[in-house]
Amino acid sequence: MHIAGPIGFLIINFGGIMGLGFAPTRNLFAYAFDGLLPRWVCSVDKKGRAWGAALLGFIIAAIIHTINSFTPWLAYIAHTIALWFLSWVLLGIAGMLFHIRQKSVYEASPSVVKKKIGRIPVTAILGFVTAVISAMVVYFVLYPALTGAAVALQLKYLGSTIAVVWAIPIIICSIYMWREKKKRCSYRVKV
Repeated sequence: MHIAGPIGFLIINFGGIMGLGFAPTRNLFAYAFDGLLPRWVCSVDKKGRAWGAALLGFIIAAIIHTINSFTPWLAYIAHTIALWFLSWVLLGIAGMLFHIRQKSVYEASPSVVKKKIGRIPVTAILGFVTAVISAMVVYFVLYPALTGAAVALQLKYLGSTIAVVWAIPIIICSIYMWREKKKRCSYRVKV
């Protein structure tokens, strides 16, 4: 037990680190490619390895690890799972409406996307299931936080989680869109 427990804990955490490190690094590369981050972040070496995104991902992970290890600050983003699943509710709704709102894209999609059960597209069915399950997760995560003795404390945590997980990306996206719009206007003036 004294050997298997720590080794199992090490393996579980290593697997989590590997999985969680993969997607953010790809996102950092894509953000740099799209112009949201400096160009060096999407730099690759001669073998095609994205060293810039990996380096920035390591720096961000080290900062978050340090903050989490030595301060209670990350407790203020305690409800990220609820917000993550709220995003999945929106994704599920988009799946339900895809064949209606984006009819031309739906019609041009591969045959696997256009499969139907009866007259209902599978994307709509899966979107409905995704929205329902995700809404249930949001409810079950937030219900204890918004009832009982610690409501005021939990509301503070929920508010700070919303600010970090949703407000910051919206601000970054708005700045990026404003900058791109400004670039397009300056191109018109130069021509």
